Amino acid sequence: MFDLGRAVSAWRQRVERTSFLSPREVDELEDHLRARVDLEMEMDRALTRERAFGMAREGLGKPATMSREFAKAGMPRWRWLLAVGWAMYGVSFFLPPAGEGRGFVRSTADLIWESITIQDVAGLAVFTLLNAPVFLTLLTLRSTRPKGVRWLGGILATMAVGVACLGIGPWSPGMGTGYWLYAASLTFVAAAMWMRVGAWASPKPLATIDGERV
Repeated sequence: MFDLGRAVSAWRQRVERTSFLSPREVDELEDHLRARVDLEMEMDRALTRERAFGMAREGLGKPATMSREFAKAGMPRWRWLLAVGWAMYGVSFFLPPAGEGRGFVRSTADLIWESITIQDVAGLAVFTLLNAPVFLTLLTLRSTRPKGVRWLGGILATMAVGVACLGIGPWSPGMGTGYWLYAASLTFVAAAMWMRVGAWASPKPLATIDGERV
């Protein structure tokens, strides 16, 4: 016997695996799917619930198509924050991290290249530790695990606070534009990760009876 609740659950799992949609967006699509099933059955009372579900599912389209439609409606705010953070992060590499008072006015990119050419392992290790969390955010774009994104957001927020404290301390005068732009980029990227975790919060009920939500 056809179980609408189980069929909808399987459809939802497939959409979550194969699209960029957040659970809230999938909730919205699921509501629309259920409404279309009811509508199909009202329009043609000879339809079985299984056939009505198939027609409603086909009417919604494939997960990739639905992702594009949601993207047209507007980019989620966390993606805007992430884009701004990454833009600031990229620019910071071509600005001096410290002024003349600190003895180096070259850009971060120049300093990294110098560390590579002279094989400064310690310097490269420091650069890696300070930048790896930002690059890891790219790996979360299709993640469906909020716990990992939450931890990454916490790490980035801690780094942002630490970098800011180091920059304003009396022991580190003359920090340059690149340094502060880097600190700001960490703040934006961390906020994007936390906002994305919030987008995963789903108001969807936990159970169904005979295909109906309870």
